[in-house]
Amino acid sequence: MCLPALRLLRVLLYATVLVPALPVLARDPPGRAPVQADATMDCSVLKRHPNPPMSVADCEAMKASQGALIGAVAAPGGERPGDEAMTCEQIIAEMRSSNFAGISVDTAEESKAAGEELQSTVERRNEMAQAMATRQTAATAAASLGPNAVQGAVAAANSAEQQALARDAMRDMQGARARAMAANAASALELAASLQANPRFARLMQLVMAKNCDTNDAPAPR
Repeated sequence: MCLPALRLLRVLLYATVLVPALPVLARDPPGRAPVQADATMDCSVLKRHPNPPMSVADCEAMKASQGALIGAVAAPGGERPGDEAMTCEQIIAEMRSSNFAGISVDTAEESKAAGEELQSTVERRNEMAQAMATRQTAATAAASLGPNAVQGAVAAANSAEQQALARDAMRDMQGARARAMAANAASALELAASLQANPRFARLMQLVMAKNCDTNDAPAPR
């Protein structure tokens, strides 16, 4: 059992068009770099980053899966006369009636669970950081009324706590990030295989992107 074609549209568009390129990591603050890898990224820059958001191996795997998906969407072979004159409604209607395998239910469920775990971890770490910031702000304000030695001690303690929290956050995020990247790579590879087996659907995806069709409100297939 596989996902209906229309439920894949936003996934396909995101993976092939909207996925941002990973910036030069050396320019990003430690721990703040995105976890997505662009298909043209030089993964070797990760070796020079003090707190890389992913391993070189994970980066290469993500590059390969994204490259396969982008290539499958762009591959020729599904063109038909009159394609350019099709409206978005006609394109989506054909997609709905297409026998497109897409992503398997197991892969989709793992991708969803991995994404939710990553989001939950990020939110939890943000809450911890905010709580620490609030507490430290109060401590700094109280220390400002005392002698310089007290102010210096509080500042040093705050800095040490911030560094410890950052290290702990990196460890906490590592597993969730790795799971999300593996799930994304598996989804991209399955989509690429499905598109290679159905070049007409790949052509329809090209038209969706070229015409900027809005698929958000399209009714789900029955």
